[in-house]
Amino acid sequence: MRLSDPKRDWFFCLILAVVTMLAYQPAWRGGFLWDDDANIATPELRSLDGLRRIWFEPRTTQQYSRILLLRTADATVIAAAER
Repeated sequence: MRLSDPKRDWFFCLILAVVTMLAYQPAWRGGFLWDDDANIATPELRSLDGLRRIWFEPRTTQQYSRILLLRTADATVIAAAER
């Protein structure tokens, strides 16, 4: 039995979806890994003032490289504009 093109495409999509679901199945009930709990914002940081502190006060959270990230993005945009 030979599948026509539309049927073959749908069959491929179905197989791809099933394989993807099976690949992610171990993570469905997963908890925090390594230092995930340190990266979750504490209740005092879940406000507008907390957002300000996260962005402008160094080491408020474990991830404190935002300024470097922003400057790197700026440099990338500038370099791309100069081309």
